[in-house]
Amino acid sequence: MEAFIDAKDAPGRFRSWRRGSWAALLEYLPTAGVSLADPLPVMVTAVDVLLAQYANYEASERGLSDRTIDRNIRAVRGFVVSRMREGRLELENLTAGDVTAFVVEQSHRDPQSVPRLVTPLRSLLRYLHATGAIPVGLALAVPAVARWKLAGLPKALPTDQVAALLASCDLDSQVGNGMRRSWRSCRGSGFVLARSHPCAWQISIGATVSWP
Repeated sequence: MEAFIDAKDAPGRFRSWRRGSWAALLEYLPTAGVSLADPLPVMVTAVDVLLAQYANYEASERGLSDRTIDRNIRAVRGFVVSRMREGRLELENLTAGDVTAFVVEQSHRDPQSVPRLVTPLRSLLRYLHATGAIPVGLALAVPAVARWKLAGLPKALPTDQVAALLASCDLDSQVGNGMRRSWRSCRGSGFVLARSHPCAWQISIGATVSWP
């Protein structure tokens, strides 16, 4: 059962499940006449040792909860496993390219898992560098997760703030008239008007406008 859960959980098929979710099934099977095999001896690998040490660091140094640590460990296990070479964990030759390539590959295989991967992976890489397991810091090699389309666009100003901005223009000068015309042309377009001209920030200082 443990092997089955691990195999299905790796590609994210049981993303919303937890090992405790199977407890009721395991309790029911013997009552239905299904005999369960004795648990196999647990084989401790180099991956298990490293992740246990990292989990202890997360708890003692960062004060994270057991639930958060468990989630982080499951998120980075695939990366650590990918560094196994002939039964040995190879980290000393890890490069920024290796880190980036792993995240990119994961984004193709299971895109929805990437937002839950990048932060724990950066934390793990910082831990590996701090303990000397890797010679250089590689946390910055983890690519940032792309935000939703247009999510980074600035919000439009409220009408009263736009009016205050236009009123701040000096109509007795050529520059003031020009700036007023350019800002009025942007009205309703959804842009933050204060950024449409390099002098806008100076004008906003003199006007009683609350900028976002």
